Amino acid sequence: MPNSFTQGYDLGYEIWTGNAMFGHMVVTYIDNAHHTQKFLLTLPNFGYRSIITMPLDIVELDNGKWATRDEGTLYDRRQCECTTFLDATYMTTFINAFGVSANARGRYVSILMDANSGFFPFGADKGDVGPFSIDMKFTAHGIGKAPYKYFQLDMLMTHVGTWPAYTKPAQDTKGQVLVIDGGGPPVINRLIFPQDWFNPMMQYKSYGTLETAATAEYIDRGVSADTYTSEFTLRMNEKKAAWFTYSLTTNIRAGIAFMLNPADYYAFGLDKGNSVTHQWRLLSPTIETTHVGFDDFRMPLNIGWISN
Repeated sequence: MPNSFTQGYDLGYEIWTGNAMFGHMVVTYIDNAHHTQKFLLTLPNFGYRSIITMPLDIVELDNGKWATRDEGTLYDRRQCECTTFLDATYMTTFINAFGVSANARGRYVSILMDANSGFFPFGADKGDVGPFSIDMKFTAHGIGKAPYKYFQLDMLMTHVGTWPAYTKPAQDTKGQVLVIDGGGPPVINRLIFPQDWFNPMMQYKSYGTLETAATAEYIDRGVSADTYTSEFTLRMNEKKAAWFTYSLTTNIRAGIAFMLNPADYYAFGLDKGNSVTHQWRLLSPTIETTHVGFDDFRMPLNIGWISN
């Protein structure tokens, strides 16, 4: 064991007394005796998801637009779904902490990582260090054969409390898709063209009903009621993910943002033009980002066209 471990004889497991160690997070909690206890937990594998749920109500209107309501950032919820693998020693430590009512069971805990740990549990805009106060729910599996003699631990971390100070990295200026939020001053995000392309959907609000006499009757709400949406997945490095997540959750939210598209991108289809500036809004209150590998973040979005 590392030299910063000491034997916790009264608790029956080893307690971490030093700082974070690369590849691990320090989990801290207050036990029943009001003592601060710490132990190490292996960082989750890549593929973990950061889930941001904003208190937005989004309703499509008959005129082809959307009405929105935002209760504010105070009611945002950020969670992380992740998986790690622990050997018997680390699993015993975890069970003795979260499985014992006198220890971390039924309590908030905090997690702390080394600088540049690469684990951004609650979004790249909140950093990879902490400390983050969390509620943790988990499912522990039996020992596995791949990896051999390791236990799989699935965790759902929900952030509680205030956010630690964090300075976002300098913006990345590469990319031809420009998204400008409505902040003051506005943030200009340069994004890479979606690798799986834009998937625009057009819905014309003209409806027909077939009758028994082999005729049809139509109701047309007019072109102003047509709706245009677009689904796509952004692929971003840490810098882009940090700034764009900040834009979405701080300045855009239920408001309107701007997208400048180069030639032949057609984000909302041919109807809405080429090489134009679109006004758009989010159509989902949830933002999910998957950290698939080193400096590789994937974010699917669904947005609605407002005007050019």
